[in-house]
Amino acid sequence: MFQRFIFTAVVIVIAFLSPGSGFAQKKAPADAAVVISDTTDLDALFKKARNLAYEKDYTQSRKILIAIIEKKPDYYDVGSFLGRTYAWDQQYNEARTEFSKVLIEKPDFADALDALIDVEIWTEQFTVANEYIKIALGYYPTSEQFLMKKVKVSMRQQDKLTASLTLRKILELNPGNKDALKMLNETGGLKLNNHLTFGYAVDFFNRQNQPQQLSSVEYGKSFKFASLSLRGNYADKFGKGGWQGELDAYVNFVKGTYAYLNGGFSRVSVFPDYKFGGDIYQKLFGGFEMSLGARYLHFDTNDSLKLSIGKKLSQPSEDSVVYVMKNQGTLLYTGYLGNYFRNYWFGLRAYYTPELTLKNATGTSIKKEASTSLILNIRYYVGDADNYIGIKLGSGRSPDVPSAATLDPGTLNANAVKTSTTKSYSGGVELQRAAFGRWLIKGEMGYTKEQSASDKYLQRITLSISLKNIF
Repeated sequence: MFQRFIFTAVVIVIAFLSPGSGFAQKKAPADAAVVISDTTDLDALFKKARNLAYEKDYTQSRKILIAIIEKKPDYYDVGSFLGRTYAWDQQYNEARTEFSKVLIEKPDFADALDALIDVEIWTEQFTVANEYIKIALGYYPTSEQFLMKKVKVSMRQQDKLTASLTLRKILELNPGNKDALKMLNETGGLKLNNHLTFGYAVDFFNRQNQPQQLSSVEYGKSFKFASLSLRGNYADKFGKGGWQGELDAYVNFVKGTYAYLNGGFSRVSVFPDYKFGGDIYQKLFGGFEMSLGARYLHFDTNDSLKLSIGKKLSQPSEDSVVYVMKNQGTLLYTGYLGNYFRNYWFGLRAYYTPELTLKNATGTSIKKEASTSLILNIRYYVGDADNYIGIKLGSGRSPDVPSAATLDPGTLNANAVKTSTTKSYSGGVELQRAAFGRWLIKGEMGYTKEQSASDKYLQRITLSISLKNIF
């Protein structure tokens, strides 16, 4: 109730401050009445009114729309569309009135907010438009539609810095937004199409005294049809250290479709010798997005490293739980389904690993059964798309989750594969905030518990932090 009161006051003040505002609804002439009975199909009648409006018969369309509203005042789609007919007919004050009526009753009605912002842009009331954009983003901080309107208003006001920062936010949410990528490269002057990220993660184990560490530095740049990121990872684990180089790319194809590509190379045993991966992303109805892809990791046995829960095996035995991969690769399949809903993002990713044939230290072949992993991400955005809190829940292992132990002696992750792990569960929290101008700081804390066939448990706590600068 209090929120509705505040919004009502804001709408009324803005409406009266708008030049030439007229907050009184013009009444339809007496002969414009449309008779609606209790058995009338209002949805079908609304469709008829929309078709009339699309044919630019605004007068007849409004007669029907007004009659529907009189019958069903809370049919907000009709009220919003009535406002649009006035806007298309350049009766902007009447349009503002209808949109305001809807928003007073339902302050978060996206279509009315969107149309009202358009009216203020068309009438070049950019300050007023910005106020409505702030209100809209308060309800829908990750809406690409409202963020793009903020970009357009900022460009009309010659505020290229705000426009560029907003475009960066859009591309963080949707790397395949071709319009945003194109505009970012056409803003001129201060483009802000570069970023530099520093990351650090550390893992602590209940059955190992020495923590495992992973540091990274990444440089990224946006181009007209793609964005590229070059990343260097340094691992210090299991008594060995070394570098891995990675290249990420997001490539646009057509509107709503884009690809993610990844490649990596390393000469040290704590990383795969080389790896490749890719996903095809497709935008769906209702704000949903899905992807299908694969990951390929290749391991070489020329390195003599043998691992078991973080300890070197100087003389591996027949019954060792560690099995060395014989110069072979591992292929995983992955799929993703996500949705941005108001202040929330929900993302579910699955991995499927086919059956593997491994060899232990004495050359005996061992089969590792096919496995499936699931990771659920939920984020709540606070204020805008740069600030959020989130949780992660997982079952099984993932090659894409940043962690110092991502490459520990586990499935797919080093020259060794520990086959005795039967169950793995994980959970964590994350927090990202904008700070220090164009910097983003993100922290994560996670917990993983793995159960082996002998009912022994390996527990891991992961702490990570990253700093990202846009320039």
